[in-house]
Amino acid sequence: MKTRLCSGAIPIRLKRGKLQVLIVKSSSGKCWTFPKGGVEAGLSFQDNALKEVAEESGALGKICGYAGIFTDNKNKITQIIHIFYMQVFASLSKYNESEIRKRKWILLEDAVQLFKGSPYEQFLTDLYLNKGKAGYFLPTET
Repeated sequence: MKTRLCSGAIPIRLKRGKLQVLIVKSSSGKCWTFPKGGVEAGLSFQDNALKEVAEESGALGKICGYAGIFTDNKNKITQIIHIFYMQVFASLSKYNESEIRKRKWILLEDAVQLFKGSPYEQFLTDLYLNKGKAGYFLPTET
């Protein structure tokens, strides 16, 4: 079986004192997910994650932590996916995939429930349980 290295991010902001995450529709439009994609030659996992978030959601920001890694089998290819936390500073109204992908901000605690049973559940739970503790960032209000 072939393997493919991928990276992506969980975009985060603080709004009215509450942590929110930005989710996007999958390329099929069937479910909500987080931006991710194959790592392009010459890009680090982090830089690729920032690129994928900008293309798929229009969000701009900086990587502020490593969430973890998981594997996914898609079309007979094993994807090894590195996920980061990303603090969002701005959102573009027009972006590469704005015509094909919807995006929306949801509360972190709602995301934990939405992604229950998925690889993202642990990353979101860790963020929720550890927000504000040493080693975890707390984004500035946007």
